Amino acid sequence: MGPEPIVSRDAQLLERIDAPAGVARNAVALTAPRSLAAERYRLAEFRVEQICARDSLKAVAIASAAPGDGRSTTALNLALSAAKGGDRRVVLVEADLHRPCFQRLLGLPDGPGLTDVFADSVEPEHCVRRLARPPLWVVTAGRRVDEAEAYLDMSRFRALLSMLRARFDLVYVDMPSVLASADAVAVASACDGIVLVVRPRRSNFTAIAQAASMLGGARVLGCVLNDSAGLLMRNEVGAVPGGPR
Repeated sequence: MGPEPIVSRDAQLLERIDAPAGVARNAVALTAPRSLAAERYRLAEFRVEQICARDSLKAVAIASAAPGDGRSTTALNLALSAAKGGDRRVVLVEADLHRPCFQRLLGLPDGPGLTDVFADSVEPEHCVRRLARPPLWVVTAGRRVDEAEAYLDMSRFRALLSMLRARFDLVYVDMPSVLASADAVAVASACDGIVLVVRPRRSNFTAIAQAASMLGGARVLGCVLNDSAGLLMRNEVGAVPGGPR
């Protein structure tokens, strides 16, 4: 008998994980909720929430020009911060098949994910797993595949995103780095808006400009300064100190 799919707004999902084996320290929204970094993530998430509520947006992609700017850490902590509110159903989707990390960062057991959906091994609704504390749902990259196979099936990805939009209040998507993957632009176009992660003293301005140009007409909601002293500019979502990825 297969895992129970999502059948209604109140249904339990594939797997409820009450005690992750070992959450990474950079998941500060969970491991260090009173820290300055966690507070900054909460502020950034609140700003994303305000924009989404105002403009009826649901699927938000977290982007960066290149690997190492803190994109995945930011996506994870924004999603955890949103889920800790407890009044919305929040799901985090790992769409970077080249450098998957959420299973490791959250200490999750092996389970199906995007690559399994793309290979027709599971139905889309069977790859969604739930953490009990906080109540965050997660779609990981799935089983590791050869680099030549690490690409997104956009037809199936859009179908999964459509299903998640219908069943969740907020969908965070950790998309591939714009300059490192041909999938990035397609993922951005499938989402309602983008939050761009920039790491001062590391992110190259030329690379950021090139990434912004490649994203074309995708809607950029704002910017998160990762590893920052906290300087905010008018069009930013927020600034967060620390975070390697």
